[in-house]
Amino acid sequence: MDIYPDRGGIEAKIIAVADVFQAMSQKRPYRDELSAAEILSILQQQKQEGKLDKDVVTKIENNLFECWQSVKGATQENESNKP
Repeated sequence: MDIYPDRGGIEAKIIAVADVFQAMSQKRPYRDELSAAEILSILQQQKQEGKLDKDVVTKIENNLFECWQSVKGATQENESNKP
């Protein structure tokens, strides 16, 4: 079952995967950030279960390094802008 079935098409599916990816890649008060390998494993599991769009997750898998660098760069930029 897709997390966002019939909600805005491919754009919503991309946002859903990006949101999950970003949430797992950032440190939270209750847990440390997950490694790229851990995130990939969870995304693959959710793809197999039909929770996330297979095509979008496959694109993330094929471009994991760029996605990881993008998230890490945004996180560092946000941290440097805090008062």
